[in-house]
Amino acid sequence: MITINVDTNKLEEAKTVLELLNEQFDENVKMRITTADRGQAVGREKRFTLPARAFERHQAYLIYYVVHEFTHCLGYYDHREDFKFWECKLLDKFGITIEYARAYPKALYCNGDKVYSRK
Repeated sequence: MITINVDTNKLEEAKTVLELLNEQFDENVKMRITTADRGQAVGREKRFTLPARAFERHQAYLIYYVVHEFTHCLGYYDHREDFKFWECKLLDKFGITIEYARAYPKALYCNGDKVYSRK
């Protein structure tokens, strides 16, 4: 068994974000933490992984990651305009806006302040 150390406060926040999204959409999407470099959604099975490295960044980045993978679980399996529409709409509920570099964030803003910038 591998132990993954993450900030427990941020873990609780990620769980809370997922609970709010599940309630809003009447879903039962499951999340687990992984040591992999990237998250992965299995939309048809309503589950996703969240990389431990997401916990090392700003709170808005962690929320973005949960929302991103959750959006896949809503049936938007690619990163086309309908996916981005729902991702933006959900992020907005948390005061987060995204500037895209194709499918992923070039920058994230929380209440108007830039909190993440892709290198």
